[in-house]
Amino acid sequence: MRPGERKNPRVLKRTPEHSALVRGLLLMTVAMLVIPAMDAVVKYISGSINGVQAGQARFGFQALFLVPAVLLLHGVRGLRP
Repeated sequence: MRPGERKNPRVLKRTPEHSALVRGLLLMTVAMLVIPAMDAVVKYISGSINGVQAGQARFGFQALFLVPAVLLLHGVRGLRP
C-alpha cells in the first residue's frame, strides 16, 4: 500500500477461501437454473410417455451434465465412491 492510500474494506483478497466461495456460488446458481428447467421438461413430456420413462430420461440427462462436471473438477478419481 502506498503512503496516503486508504484501504478499501469492500475489496476481497484472492485467497483459496475466496476462490472456493466463488466456485460454490457459481455451482449453486447453475444448479438452481438447471434443476427447475429439467423438472419442467419432465413434467411436459410426462403427458406423452409413462412415468418410468420420464424418470429414466431425467436421470440420464442429469448424468450427462454431472459426469463432465465431475471429470473436470476431480478427474477420474471423482467417479469412484
